[in-house]
Amino acid sequence: MDNFKSFKDLISFLESSDNPEVEHKPVVKGVSKGDTAIGQYGLMPNTIRELANRAKLSDQNYPSDDVMLQSTNEQIKEVLKNNPDLMNLYVDRLSKRVLEKSSNNPEAGYFRWLYGHNLPEKRVKSLKRKDPETLQRIRKAIDEKHLMSRQPDLIQIPEEPYIDKPYSKMRKK
Repeated sequence: MDNFKSFKDLISFLESSDNPEVEHKPVVKGVSKGDTAIGQYGLMPNTIRELANRAKLSDQNYPSDDVMLQSTNEQIKEVLKNNPDLMNLYVDRLSKRVLEKSSNNPEAGYFRWLYGHNLPEKRVKSLKRKDPETLQRIRKAIDEKHLMSRQPDLIQIPEEPYIDKPYSKMRKK
């Protein structure tokens, strides 16, 4: 099984028990206080906007990125729920980012997914010590579902997603 896909499967299992119709509870503190995660991967609206902005700044954006940057949280939720390919675009982008920042370690990758994809390594290590229940959940899911090896060098990260043509290329026509 492709290990990048397995990482996404791990996220889906841990965030929603693989339920695309899950309704997440509102966040109670922090920058996303009051917001709710979206779908089976538990993406946050602010994270979607940040990923869209990063794509735009790197001239790798899609038309959907412009839409996400201008949308409310509820609009983002509706668009992603009704467009699984678009959801996968953002899941792929975030998966790639957390795995690269985590040196392809799925445990560290999930901690970044859960607590913030921009976390420095020192903070991830601290969270692993302070949140042993989550670390056990990750390890149990990996082992029981045979999702992937915990060895970081085995995860292959794919190139850019396949959705549609980059917006910058469309403008040139």
